[in-house]
Amino acid sequence: MSILRHQELIACGSANVIGSFFSCFPVAGSLSRSVIQESIARTQLCTIPVVVIIILVLLFIAPLFFHLPKAILAAVVVVALKGLFRQFGRLVQLWRICKPDAVVWFAAWFGVVLLGIDIGLGVGVIMALVVVIWKSSRPPASLLGQIPNTGIYRDIQRISSAKPIPGLKIFRFESAMFYANSEYFAAL
Repeated sequence: MSILRHQELIACGSANVIGSFFSCFPVAGSLSRSVIQESIARTQLCTIPVVVIIILVLLFIAPLFFHLPKAILAAVVVVALKGLFRQFGRLVQLWRICKPDAVVWFAAWFGVVLLGIDIGLGVGVIMALVVVIWKSSRPPASLLGQIPNTGIYRDIQRISSAKPIPGLKIFRFESAMFYANSEYFAAL
């Protein structure tokens, strides 16, 4: 079996060209290029100087990288991607906003770091499905009360001015009812 050196280049290029006619996303992306575009770019023309620099590095400086230890090259990559690593700090903010989404984010990150990209993304997808099923099987529900002298009804536990109506209970179930949440509804 012979290995074609340019097979991946041809495959990605062909997929990008054909996909461009159908409004598809790019087949592959560069994380470092995305960080540069986000930080300083105003138009897509800023890619041209980057391409020129990359070509010059590949032609003239790349042979010098051959003798560098892999740890040094890894450090160069980490420094180049520090903006992406800063996003890890957003996990605390995400945890405050939505704990299930933070769990999915952390599970996917942890899976990618420990198990590799393919399995890590699979872990993220599975966790996202678990969260969706969990949220749909236990949707929010509340008893409503009337705000005095209005026709407005609000959650009694959240709005202190909302008062229950004697002899009547108004129950709000904030989801479509189906088999996954029917037992939860009956228990309420």
